Amino acid sequence: MKLFGQHLLEKGKITRMDIIRARELQRRHNKSFSEIALEKGYLKSDGITKIQTIQEENNKPFEEIAVEEGLVTSQMKDEILDEIERTHIYFGEALVKNGALSKEELVKELKEFNLMKIKEQKKEGR
Repeated sequence: MKLFGQHLLEKGKITRMDIIRARELQRRHNKSFSEIALEKGYLKSDGITKIQTIQEENNKPFEEIAVEEGLVTSQMKDEILDEIERTHIYFGEALVKNGALSKEELVKELKEFNLMKIKEQKKEGR
C-alpha cells in the first residue's frame, strides 16, 4: 500500500522536493517523548539511555518503560503525550504550511486517498 506522499507525487500534485521540505519541517518541529521529557526536566540523559537500552530488549513504547522504571509518573507521561498530540505537524499539514497544497486540496486528496485505501483493503479481504 502506498503512502500519501507517493499518491500525491504520482498524481502530479507535489514534487519530490515538496516531500523533502515537508519531512524536514516535521523533523524540525515534531519532538519525541524523550526530547519533551528532557526539556521539562522530567528525565535526564542517563534516564533516557536506560530506557533506550531496555527498549532494545523488549520493544515496548518509550513512555511505557519510563513509567514502569519509575523515571516519570503517569501524570507526567500523559502531559507529554498531550503536548505531542497538540503540537504534532502531520505530513499533509506540513505540505500546506510549505505552500505545496492548499487546505482545500489537502482535504480533497486525503478523502480520495482514504477511499482508495478502503477499496484496496476490501479487495485484500481485510
